[in-house]
Amino acid sequence: MKALFFSIHQTDNKNYRNLLAIVGVCVPIVLYIITILYGKKLIVENFHLESLMAKVIITKILIWCIFFLTILYSLGIEKRKFTEWKDMPYRWPFYVKTIIFTFLAFAVIGIGTSNLLHYLGFSSKTTEDLSGFVKQYPIFIYVASITAGIVEEYIFRGYMMTRIYSVSRSKFWAILISSLIFSAAHFSYGTAFMLLQPFLFGLVFAVLYFKYRNLKVLIVFHILWDIIIQYL
Repeated sequence: MKALFFSIHQTDNKNYRNLLAIVGVCVPIVLYIITILYGKKLIVENFHLESLMAKVIITKILIWCIFFLTILYSLGIEKRKFTEWKDMPYRWPFYVKTIIFTFLAFAVIGIGTSNLLHYLGFSSKTTEDLSGFVKQYPIFIYVASITAGIVEEYIFRGYMMTRIYSVSRSKFWAILISSLIFSAAHFSYGTAFMLLQPFLFGLVFAVLYFKYRNLKVLIVFHILWDIIIQYL
């Protein structure tokens, strides 16, 4: 009887832990939607900020706020480490080879999807506006790239993917769902079809994290990639 009670108690704890993990995956998604739809708009309208620079700065600040709120949820409510997978140590050649391999994979994906989208007549007004903006204020290339590299890798791979895996125990679903969410977070690109590129990028990042369990190399590459493409 005691063993049965203990087993039920363990099951209840596991279910509760999984529930908190699922809610945790939803937390940054909901915060991001609120930020994009209402938060930035309210700040811009209340403070009468019309310039693109002000809007970009506000967006980056709000993204960092989402990042820290997700960390607080993980530590304060889940009572779990924000990133539960400890980074595996590697020698420096590993980082060089991984960055080169990932760059080649991204180049193939980027060129392939860009040509396909151009052929089909898709374009992103948001991307075009930002390209003109960063040429005028090049410092924001680095601000945006560092923000994306750190925040996106920690949230989508370090946090979301590992939580999805802890609930589903499936590498396939953890990789697929986290990549779909990563793609959806780039909806400002314009159309649903244009989310193909970030989805494929997300798949590469997710597979690499599962295989090597090293978030630092993904962050470094993500930052470098975002900087490089702004100069192309």
